Amino acid sequence: MPYAIRVFENTLSLLNHGVNVPFYWCSEDYRDSKKQWGYIGPKGEKKPIYFALKALYGNIRPGTRVVIPPGDMARRSVYAGAFLNGAGTDAPVVIVAMANTSNEKRKAKILLKHAPEGLRCVKADSVEIETWGDPEKKIADVAKLVPKEVRLKKKGDGYAMNVTLPRDSALTVILRRH
Repeated sequence: MPYAIRVFENTLSLLNHGVNVPFYWCSEDYRDSKKQWGYIGPKGEKKPIYFALKALYGNIRPGTRVVIPPGDMARRSVYAGAFLNGAGTDAPVVIVAMANTSNEKRKAKILLKHAPEGLRCVKADSVEIETWGDPEKKIADVAKLVPKEVRLKKKGDGYAMNVTLPRDSALTVILRRH
């Protein structure tokens, strides 16, 4: 499975379990290293992990809270996390992030119970692998950032959204109250 999608899923797991500041010790690959674990290549090129983490970290602000994730996430077809910025303000931001580390397309229904009134999707970005690399040959995965359309439906005192994630992909959805 592509490294970027696995790191994205692991980051969601760390955040769901209370980690305050996940970070990666190897941000840039060394020119002579046999391992290529960074999110920036030896020539300064941004790798798939860079775009996956930017879609998530670029929207999480100080004071963001983890929304309680559903139990037994390991058995679900898509791993997810939800986060709330600006609780108690007029324009809270809800961030929903998902990872599909399987070899096939997966569908997921996300329910946001007790969500603030007036939420709408303002942005949804998917990181999708175009070509799978070979770490043994130092051939990196190639990914693309794909804007997605995500629709919210009012459901009781919250909202629901249905999403489809291609194999080996990550999706970050930004919801804002307007």
